[in-house]
Amino acid sequence: FAVRGRSGASVSKRLWEGEGILTTAVRLPDGREGVRVSPHVYTSLVELDRFCEAVERAV
Repeated sequence: FAVRGRSGASVSKRLWEGEGILTTAVRLPDGREGVRVSPHVYTSLVELDRFCEAVERAV
């Protein structure tokens, strides 16, 4: 995902340092910077909710 006005690296850093959530800064196909999130079948709904709340705080 991408956040207008924010680099992928800054959002990824904020999620890691502020929330303990590991993501990866990436360059999207259209050239924008974004953040890669890799949930898995083992990721619980509680963890996904926590991630969404953390993104709201980070941006």
